[in-house]
This record gives sequence, structure tokens and C-alpha cells, in this order.
Amino acid sequence: EKKRQGVIIENQILSLSVNGYETENPEGQSARELELSLYTALAEQDILERFTARVRRTAHADEVETHSFLLAFFSVIRDLREADEDFLLVDVSGEVTEVSVARNGELRMSVSYPLGRNFLVRTLALECAISFEEALSLLATHSREQGNDILASRFRSAFASLEEKWMKEFEESLSHIAGEAFLPHAIFVAADKTIAPWVTRTIQNEALYQYTLTAKPFVTNLADEKMLNAHVSFGPGVEKDPFLMIDAMFLNKIKN
Repeated sequence: EKKRQGVIIENQILSLSVNGYETENPEGQSARELELSLYTALAEQDILERFTARVRRTAHADEVETHSFLLAFFSVIRDLREADEDFLLVDVSGEVTEVSVARNGELRMSVSYPLGRNFLVRTLALECAISFEEALSLLATHSREQGNDILASRFRSAFASLEEKWMKEFEESLSHIAGEAFLPHAIFVAADKTIAPWVTRTIQNEALYQYTLTAKPFVTNLADEKMLNAHVSFGPGVEKDPFLMIDAMFLNKIKN
């Protein structure tokens, strides 16, 4: 069996403090105390090579620079006026759900579990004996609460099972990143239109109130085209994808 090899795709100093004061350039300063926040992201080499090779073929690019979505998501949200220094990030896309906490404007911890959008759709398709496309449409209908009584009764148990699995892992993630402290009230969610309403609704579960200082619901903010529209320009007739908007804002920031 071929051994999996990881490679570093990102190694960034997010903040640097000298004698308790944050600075962008510590060179030449005398210090008794130096503190830095380092962000490192790893990826499996084989997967990364296949991904970049496809990008080169499709985009006819000579070089492909890779970044993790978490750093882009954190960086963009931190710079928005809607965000305080303390907030949570929840990314429900692809194969995993990733839950992260920022305190004092710094990314402190992140936990992921393999119950992302694609998992939800595949599980629903398997349990209901329908195609992936049908499951995706069904999940979107359920997420928007647009289904009729017959549809709801037929798939109720499948949805209940999915929600129980996702909620269990989500609560365990919150417990892990909270430690002995209370979590910030504000949560910023990255999810596509298929499941975004369901995710934001599920986060309001009373079982999660215990993790906030006032034992009240989290304040959920959807990082969608409405929130990001003022920061990204699109051509006429182009569909606005929130994930591409976040990436575009991040790339614009690091290139300037």
C-alpha cells in the first residue's frame, strides 16, 4: 500500500506581538517577550497534485498557488464590520463540516468532521433509494421548508437521522473548541443555497445554548451574496457564488 504523504500548502504568521503589543514589523525592536500566531495547513500530496493538474489544464495556468479555505474565510470575516473580535466560523461544504473559533481577532482552534454537504446528500440518496441529483433536490426542498405533508412523511425518518448525526458531531466540536470558556455569540456560516437555511436553523437548537455566556441562542450570520455583495463586482448575468466571493476577496487582499 502506498504511503500517504502530506505537504504544507500554507504557513502564515497571523499576528505578532512584542512585549504585549501587536506589530507588523518587529525588526530592530528590543523585546523581553515575543508572541506569534502561526497558521499551518496540510494536504495530501497525491490529491493536491491531481487537483492542480486539472486546474492547469482547464485554466491554462503555468503556476497554481494553493490556499486553504479556512484562512480565506477567517481573513474575510475578520475584516468585515459585521464581525467583532470574537466569533465562530462554520463551513459546511464538500465532504466535511469545519468549526473554528476566533478570539481577539486571532484564529485559535478548528475542528472538522466528515459530515459535509456531499455526505448529507449521499446518505439521503442511499437511505431513500434515490439518485444523488434527486437527493440534492430533496434536501434543498427540506432545507427551505417547502415540502408538502406527503413528502415530509415519506422522508421524515431519513431527515431526522441525518440531523441527529450532524448535530451530535457539531455539539461535540463546540464542546472541544470551547474548553472551559464560553463561546462567542456570533457565528458566520459558509454553505451553499441547498443547505444554508437548514444549517442556520439547526444551529438555533436549545441544546447549544449552554455554550454561550448568557445561555441564549447563537447569532447566526450567513456569509452569502447579500453580505458580501458590496465587496465583490460581477459582470451582468453572472451567478454570485459566496465561496468564490470569499476567495476573490482574500486573493485581492494578499495580492495588494
